[in-house]
Amino acid sequence: MTRKSDLRQLVELRAMRMRRAQEQAQRQHNRHDRSAEALRAAKAESLVREEQRRREEEALYSSLAEGPADPRALERYRGALSNLDHRARALEEHVREAERRERQEARKREELAAEYRRKEKLHDRIQVLAAERRREAAKRADLVNEAEDEEAIRPKGRKR
Repeated sequence: MTRKSDLRQLVELRAMRMRRAQEQAQRQHNRHDRSAEALRAAKAESLVREEQRRREEEALYSSLAEGPADPRALERYRGALSNLDHRARALEEHVREAERRERQEARKREELAAEYRRKEKLHDRIQVLAAERRREAAKRADLVNEAEDEEAIRPKGRKR
């Protein structure tokens, strides 16, 4: 292989890698967007559930305040409050997990973006080098053509 074809193949290979890196970065961007949306949904659900929990607790407390309660009723209230607490903790864990996933996807997104920028910079350098080589080759070809033209114009001298 010649150096010219090697450089051309390198430029083509680098362009293909750039397209792959760009596609990978876009897929990661989409994953991050989905995880951010999941986080927003989890937070919204948490707010709705918290309001629901507050209403249920108020209903339990107001029924307790109506009058004396027997031990079974107190046990049911305690169980209901415990169940509400358990659901609240599970929901908080769900929100924390969504936040963790969103941070992880954001970190991957930044890493891939940095890798893409690095590859883009290298690709640009290779393209500049290839353009420089093409200019040098064109200049050499022009000089050779000029020399051939001068030789063709110059009268041939006698041989001694």
